[in-house]
Amino acid sequence: MVRFTPPVTLKLSQGEVIAWNQAATRVRVVSGRVWITQRDDLIDHFLHHGQCFELRRSHGTLLGAEQDVWLRFERDRSWRGSLSGAWRWLTRRATRAATVAG
Repeated sequence: MVRFTPPVTLKLSQGEVIAWNQAATRVRVVSGRVWITQRDDLIDHFLHHGQCFELRRSHGTLLGAEQDVWLRFERDRSWRGSLSGAWRWLTRRATRAATVAG
């Protein structure tokens, strides 16, 4: 399993598969073709150059390279993504303030 913080660009070689088990994010195909399958989704998704897909946070998402592919992972732009980011920022500030004061 790969762990990183978007935004990041990643290359997968033909036949390579990665499991997605992170926060919701958007994946954009920079070049090539990718296959995406998610638990509880009856449809497998095939994306090519220029197409995007919203990955949800889940255990059971796989991305497979149909051919060599470059993927751009971008932060979730939804209100939930913004709200959770703001909450993490506030929590870190409160923790630092409590540590300095304490």
